[in-house]
Parts: sequence; structure tokens; C-alpha cells
Amino acid sequence: SGLIMKAFNSVGIELPHSSKMQSKLGEKVTKNEALPGDLIFFSSPKSKKKVGHVGIITSVSETGIQFIHAAFKGGIKYDNLASAYYMKHFMMIKRNLFPKETRQNQ
Repeated sequence: SGLIMKAFNSVGIELPHSSKMQSKLGEKVTKNEALPGDLIFFSSPKSKKKVGHVGIITSVSETGIQFIHAAFKGGIKYDNLASAYYMKHFMMIKRNLFPKETRQNQ
């Protein structure tokens, strides 16, 4: 999404605009391995097999995985993966979205 692209661009990391293309980058991690800064991907409301939405994980605690995202309706929001809607559409969590040589230059 544009929110994720702009957030990463603000620290000098270029990402594609679409959540589908962003989901092709990085390494998958499990929900138990999730950390703040990881990207969390969700299916499209129209297709449970296609990535259609992304957020940035802001915290992980006993109450769940919290993330910030640009909601389909309502602007920028914080939500919890434990909510029924997001659990239903959860697809994956990704980390290290940029090439190794870029990380070494950070």
C-alpha cells in the first residue's frame, strides 16, 4: 500500500506501491516470531488467495499482534490481528524486505 511505501521511503528504503508486490519481498516469519516493523499481509475481500492489504506491526504482546494500516474505510488505523475480520483474511508476515546489500549500508 501507499502508506507502507511512504513509511519505508521516509527512511531511504524503496518498496513497490502495491501490497501484492511488497508481499513478494523478504522472508516469511510465523505469528510467534513476529516483531514490530514486520509487514503483515491480508487477502483481498474479493479473493482469499490474493494479497490485497498490508500493515506494519507496531507491537506484539499477550493481547495479540497490533498493526497500523490504511483502512479501506476510515483512514489510518491501529488494529489487532485477533479481531475476527483480520484473522479471517490473514495471509503472512514478512521481514527483511530489502536486499542484503541495502541492509548492510543502513
